[in-house]
Amino acid sequence: MRKLGLFLSLLLFFNCFAADRNASLSNSLKEYTLGVLLSQKGDCEKAIPHFEKALEYNKNIHIYFELADCYKSLSELEKTIEYLELATKNFPDNPEGYLRLGDYYSELVQTLKSPEIVKKALENYRKAFELSGDYEILYNVIESEFLLQDYDAVIKDYESLPDAFKTDYYTLFYASVAYNSKKKSFELFQTLRRLIRIRIDNPRILNELIGISFSNHFYLFAFRFSLNLKLIYREYNDWDRLFLSGLLAGKYKEVVDIYNKNLKDSPTPVSVYCVATAYSYLHDYKKSKKFYEMILKGDDLTLSGDLNRDVYLDYIKVLLALGDYKDAYKETLNYEKVYGLSPDNILKLRFESLILAKNYKEAKKVIYIFKITSSNKKVIDGIEKMFKKNPECLGYDYLASLYYSLRDFKKSAPYFKKCLNCTNDWLAYGTNLALVYHNLGDVENAKKLYEKLYEKYPENPVVLNNYAYFLLEFNLDLKKAFELAKKAVDKKPETDSYRDTLGLAYLKMGNLEKAEENLMYAYKHMPANPDVCLHLGDFYFAKGDKDKAKEFWQDAIDFGIQDVEKVKDRLNRLNSL
Repeated sequence: MRKLGLFLSLLLFFNCFAADRNASLSNSLKEYTLGVLLSQKGDCEKAIPHFEKALEYNKNIHIYFELADCYKSLSELEKTIEYLELATKNFPDNPEGYLRLGDYYSELVQTLKSPEIVKKALENYRKAFELSGDYEILYNVIESEFLLQDYDAVIKDYESLPDAFKTDYYTLFYASVAYNSKKKSFELFQTLRRLIRIRIDNPRILNELIGISFSNHFYLFAFRFSLNLKLIYREYNDWDRLFLSGLLAGKYKEVVDIYNKNLKDSPTPVSVYCVATAYSYLHDYKKSKKFYEMILKGDDLTLSGDLNRDVYLDYIKVLLALGDYKDAYKETLNYEKVYGLSPDNILKLRFESLILAKNYKEAKKVIYIFKITSSNKKVIDGIEKMFKKNPECLGYDYLASLYYSLRDFKKSAPYFKKCLNCTNDWLAYGTNLALVYHNLGDVENAKKLYEKLYEKYPENPVVLNNYAYFLLEFNLDLKKAFELAKKAVDKKPETDSYRDTLGLAYLKMGNLEKAEENLMYAYKHMPANPDVCLHLGDFYFAKGDKDKAKEFWQDAIDFGIQDVEKVKDRLNRLNSL
């Protein structure tokens, strides 16, 4: 029962009938006061006659509410509904009657679990919203639609909410489920993005959000929801999902820190695997090797067959990254004894380890097996041709690609340079080497390479876009950058990264309308790209929307922007304004 204070109850009563100061009002007020006093003492059976008499003297919506509350406390369902329906019938323009009736039907759903009851609640909530325009009532509408699994209606009503009202985590959860069911990936991303900034205290909702995030490859969100869930449970035990989401989200330092603080003395096999991989991306290959060996050479940290194979393959790659080429070759033989031979993984690694160990005789035998087993004859023909011409270059190619995939740009640079020198393939190796120098901030070498590439391939959209982005990022030649970016987009207008570059060019030129058009195109297709988020933050700052600028700059950090300090500096300057 809604417990109003006596003074508040009387005030509401007077407000409704202040204009009718007569005997009926006086008698009604007397009976209403007695009823309120008795109901607040918990004696509803004695209060009901007084409320009924008060109603005989004057019809007041609050008397109907009091009678409904009394009957509700006595568990008389039909009488409760009767008086709430009378309230809506006699006061059809008052939204509170419909809201209270909707609330009561909603409470009944908890015990009766009937779709018909949910429909009744929805009908009354919608009427209350239509009369009041109160968006908080729309939360109840959306919840009822969600219970009825009317996901189209959930989406429609959620999208009608102003941004200021998209803060209730239950409503955001309902919208997330609806978007997920309708496979609306970008819209789902936006609701999950709002949810990770809210402290959620419902484990069931958190578990579902983690599942939705994982299935849509939104690993940062899965990681953040997992961390939230960990705060709720004193005896948290869902470590594997937390570590996997953290690893896939690229939160390598956090993965290592969580392991050292929580599981160092009692690790799970999956957590060790994630830490091993995290160390490889942190370029600490010795520690990575140690953790992989804990799984592969220990007795109590075994993984399932498929995952154990992946661990073994990653372990061999780490040995190659460390320069332990002979050991890597031996491990490919051990792998074959356990899992057999596959041209797509272990045979490829065996060939690479032999090339790097300069054991060309055995490497030639592997090429022969490749030719028999591989379905991609064109690639094998290319490898064989390169092997005959310069087998050492194949090793450079592998190490350049390996270190680049681990974002170890310092180590990949010299190998890309060696590949370029021994093949003179500017489009393949020159483009990658330019990107490496670009990522390292080596402006001089990057500029020389981009100029050379542009001279050789003036119509290639990859060269055009990369050169334009380099010029923009280092503020070297805005006019030329715009021309290159525009040309790249003209050639490939649906390429997200090209539209991002062009949007940045327009932004730096002060054309905010065109900047927004292109940046939003890129964002809708790759919303988790940290560079796009950075540029959108810059756009909103230029537009004067500091709140959105802050949001997108924070997203850039969350999604792994390379130069974190550059973005933090933006945030600090914004906060100081």
